[in-house]
Amino acid sequence: MSVTMQKKAMQEDTKPAVISRRDGSFDVGVASIYGRVCADDLSVVNRVVQEFGLPGIRLSAARTMVVEGVPNDLADRVQQALGSACASVQYMISGCPGNDVCKRGALSTASMAQRLEKVLEDLGTMPAPVKCGLSGCPRCCGESVVRDVGLMGTGKKGWTVFFGGNAGRKIRAGDEVGRGLNDEQTIALASRLLAVYRAKARPRERTARFVERVGIAMIKRVVMRGPEHDD
Repeated sequence: MSVTMQKKAMQEDTKPAVISRRDGSFDVGVASIYGRVCADDLSVVNRVVQEFGLPGIRLSAARTMVVEGVPNDLADRVQQALGSACASVQYMISGCPGNDVCKRGALSTASMAQRLEKVLEDLGTMPAPVKCGLSGCPRCCGESVVRDVGLMGTGKKGWTVFFGGNAGRKIRAGDEVGRGLNDEQTIALASRLLAVYRAKARPRERTARFVERVGIAMIKRVVMRGPEHDD
């Protein structure tokens, strides 16, 4: 599936990523694949910012691009003008550059981000937005421990997987659910965890609150058996 098709599928399932500001205006997210924005979308963003006389763009803490300061009466028109360049709130995958760039990186995060994105696409709409954090080494620059799904590279020891983290008002460190896993085992575990969450969580219930409600032991048990075998 192409990047454009990926973004279109995401937008069909969820509303655009629009954040209200203190002054009553809005920030509108720009679609990106693990922090990367294609040249065509950059051209669209540049045209929209100039056409509507907007202040400009900024980078968020999650390395996503945001068109900022959109007046309330222009919000819908700006989203329409952005088209496929407008981000969705279905999920977010962020993290460090990994060993492809960073000299301290132990494992590749970019390739795992692509595989994790495919898992989320295949699973479809989730009970609530899912945030994933990937870190190429135990320094954990990708904030893996406070994401719904977190992957942390530990060199030859493989990946450590966390589930149920949250960095919001009620912070929660994710539970370690796997250690010393190779790429295939890591993606398989992440897929099973997300499938259980999709099947068992309440509407709008983030993974942190889901884990607190049902317990990580139950989730691990269902992951081992498969959500289709659990009552």
